[in-house]
Amino acid sequence: MCKLKTAACHFDAPDAHPPSVQLPQVQLFLASIPPIGEPLLNQLVIKYNQAIADQVKQRQAQGTLIYFVDLYSTISLEDLPDGIHPNSEGFRKMALAWDEALCSYQLSAVSY
Repeated sequence: MCKLKTAACHFDAPDAHPPSVQLPQVQLFLASIPPIGEPLLNQLVIKYNQAIADQVKQRQAQGTLIYFVDLYSTISLEDLPDGIHPNSEGFRKMALAWDEALCSYQLSAVSY
């Protein structure tokens, strides 16, 4: 597992002026919806996930620090005993997907 850096705000308080705040750049991670056991609903999930992935690509092209975490392909219906909620193996797989995504981008474009 990686260790993520955390950022704190830096305050610069000149004598007669209120403090100014230098905020770190924000990186946004969006995840797809995992599969659903009901076929008609799952088709909607697939369409929604594709729309989200397309929006992420479009925003990235505009310079936004946004990333897509594909949970749909990470877990299978075997990891969803009731067709919706993950079991412990499903949660483990999703945690690994998040860890990989966060470590891959490691706040790479952020400067402090």
